[in-house]
Amino acid sequence: MKLLKIALLVIITGIALIFSYSGLRFLYNGFGRPLYDTTMILLTITLTNLCAIYHFTTLKYYKTKPSRRSVSVILRIGAICCSLFAFYVSGYEIIKIVGNPYQDLAIDGEILIIMFLVFLFGFLNIFEINELYKRIKRLKKVALEEEIGDIGNLTN
Repeated sequence: MKLLKIALLVIITGIALIFSYSGLRFLYNGFGRPLYDTTMILLTITLTNLCAIYHFTTLKYYKTKPSRRSVSVILRIGAICCSLFAFYVSGYEIIKIVGNPYQDLAIDGEILIIMFLVFLFGFLNIFEINELYKRIKRLKKVALEEEIGDIGNLTN
């Protein structure tokens, strides 16, 4: 799971940096694009940065002596929304390509592969968030049982 966490961290950090740089250029050149494009770019920048921060801050839970603190709810929701956004974008693009009878297979084939990878990223991200949530609950339960055991040993 730690290897998956590191892979997701590298991928999402790269995406966040690319879109943040592009977003800054986009803002510098002005909002001459349609509202849908502007919204999609701003959502991508926001959600990928939240997801990157989430993966960076939760990396400490995979140490041999993990932290007992819980993960910020805002970061967890941001990471889940990033995955849902990846599902939306990949699904929208796949439907748009498959529904087009005049498709160019050379270009659309590459886009289909990229959209499949975006969908796979969203799935693996949700999987990792869920597994980490279970791990944190398990660690808190073990810590609570140890504290109760310590209290029981003090009374004897």
